[in-house]
Amino acid sequence: SGPASLKIIYHLTPRSDMLGFLECCCVREGRSEPSLVTATAITEKTRFDPCGGGFEERTVAVEACESSIFDWLQSWSSKPSSPYVTRILTWPFLFSSLGLLAWSTTGLQGGAVQGTWSTVAHLILIPAWLTAHALHGWMRQTQSATLCDATASNEPPAERTKAQTTALLFARLQHLALKYPQAEFDESTCRRFLSARKGDVDAAARDIQKCMQWQEEARPGNITPDDIKKELATRKAYCHGYDKFGRSIVWNFAGRHDKRTRDAEATISLILYSLETAIKAGKKNGVDQICAVFDLSGFGTKNMDYEVTHRLIQLLTNYYPERLGKILFLNAPMIFNAFWSCIRSYIDPATYEKVQFANKGILCSSIDPAMFPQEVADMLQRVA
Repeated sequence: SGPASLKIIYHLTPRSDMLGFLECCCVREGRSEPSLVTATAITEKTRFDPCGGGFEERTVAVEACESSIFDWLQSWSSKPSSPYVTRILTWPFLFSSLGLLAWSTTGLQGGAVQGTWSTVAHLILIPAWLTAHALHGWMRQTQSATLCDATASNEPPAERTKAQTTALLFARLQHLALKYPQAEFDESTCRRFLSARKGDVDAAARDIQKCMQWQEEARPGNITPDDIKKELATRKAYCHGYDKFGRSIVWNFAGRHDKRTRDAEATISLILYSLETAIKAGKKNGVDQICAVFDLSGFGTKNMDYEVTHRLIQLLTNYYPERLGKILFLNAPMIFNAFWSCIRSYIDPATYEKVQFANKGILCSSIDPAMFPQEVADMLQRVA
């Protein structure tokens, strides 16, 4: 009946978005009706629910032409992709069907003759049409499989699945960016949480929302040096240089931390400031992980701060997953082994694999000596 403008409105819940299910409703002139349409142009507008809840509405305007069954048959039989024999047999099969219908509903002799010819035609046309149609389907399936194989050769299936899952998770949670404008959220965030949660999409989605809520409330990226002057003056943690993989390095000096005199909240603020500073520095190299070096020179019982260590592990697990690319323990004394045996059970196995007890040679193999802080370079020079 000519061009018509239709609106297709579908709602994506977290569950349906991940599984790819769409609940569609075709609306034309205020009435719901099934239509056989041929889309000629599509425009899309997206609206995210600012209140959250995993709801998303997209309105798609489709410029289309409604068509009758005869128009559809005409377009289908004239497709270049259809076998020539199928296109030839389509119209004879239709008219012979109409003839058989006429023969079955009339008692006239002419109707009977027409019915006889229709019956004969069907005995010939039905097997031929079905054979041609089956051959056409087989050819399309073969072509599709060949195309999929060619596409798969350019990208490993496992990597393609991981990328698709990350993209789906990002689309599922994108509305949270409006609810938590101060929080950091991108596909890299989804990729890190998926990796940390061992591919569990629901767990990753839940923890990302908790992380964004925490970032909105704590705002670790807004901590300034003026906020932690006293902690910075201790020089027990600071960022300096990059390792050989482009990761920003946080240098920690455990011997300068005294659990008897420290302010726990101020120490946590120093940790957050150091993490955020290192992450921002690493992004300049296109790297979203950091390297942490712990100089354990002079480590003793006064430095065994289980409370701060436990909170550090919780921060890294819940809000900074997969941010640590490498952890180096330098100059570890024997007493540190007792402390390490108590805390290592709380560390994720994947993170534990990144831990390495280092000497000068191992440190230099991971970090160029030119990147050492002056006090570390001097210390290593004395050891040599």
